[in-house]
Amino acid sequence: MFDPRTPLPWRVLETAETLREDDYLVLANPDGVSNITLTLPRAATMRGRFIWVKNIATGAAVNAVIVNQNGSELTEGASSSISLAKSGGGARGDSAKFFSD
Repeated sequence: MFDPRTPLPWRVLETAETLREDDYLVLANPDGVSNITLTLPRAATMRGRFIWVKNIATGAAVNAVIVNQNGSELTEGASSSISLAKSGGGARGDSAKFFSD
């Protein structure tokens, strides 16, 4: 059973990276760069898990956080990326694909 007092893992990213299977909350800061591209882990390793990504840019420029699928996997049946411009979003995995929340 989940204990709501358990701290959930989080980290701040300022460069492109492949997200880890143990990521839960990723605060992406594209200030100082044009955009940050993050790649989701393989969906098969994330069954029932969530990853929340939040663009925490504070600069005047509207730099985006681009979230790509891993290889040929799909997000909600599509192969297109998810772009976050000073907002947040989540993805949950099943054995073959991700769903955006």
